[in-house]
Amino acid sequence: SNNKRIVEALLNPKQKKWKTYWVQVDGDINKAATKELRNGVTISVNKKQHKTLPSRVKAIVEPEDLHDRKPPVRFRANIPTSWIEISICEGKNRQIRKMCSKVGFPVLRLIRVQIGHLKLKNFRPANLVEIKKKDLFGEDADTPRN
Repeated sequence: SNNKRIVEALLNPKQKKWKTYWVQVDGDINKAATKELRNGVTISVNKKQHKTLPSRVKAIVEPEDLHDRKPPVRFRANIPTSWIEISICEGKNRQIRKMCSKVGFPVLRLIRVQIGHLKLKNFRPANLVEIKKKDLFGEDADTPRN
């Protein structure tokens, strides 16, 4: 968006908007790793240790209708990959990648699918899409606030 207020409302980490991602990881992710991700892990941010806030994590099947990734994700016949859906409400640099790597499952592909109420599933790179206020801020976006 070229609207600074919208960008601020959706993307500034201080807003604590939940951001949801589909993540393809190297290896067959296990319950112990997803539990550790849910509880928060310690990652390095600007050369300082940071304990991430709790996140929402669940194993998912490979999503359908994904657009092609360029360059393609590396393929290794002997090492499986798996997918998780993870939601976070902070926004540290490369946070998802660092979190997954910390629990032993490096990220191969990372796709943001939702920010707050805004679902990004049908968006494609370089396309222009008109968005309604309720899609950005929820069904009660038009309700006056005191």
